[in-house]
Amino acid sequence: MTSFFNDEQFLVSVGFTEDDVNVNTPRLYSDTFTPATVQRS
Repeated sequence: MTSFFNDEQFLVSVGFTEDDVNVNTPRLYSDTFTPATVQRS
């Protein structure tokens, strides 16, 4: 896939890396909020 993108002169996405996520931040939602939201979707 990368060679195809390069041949067509498209940008190749790097994706997510460890620099994109800070696992030491506090949670945005509680554990009880998350299942209730998923169930309604």
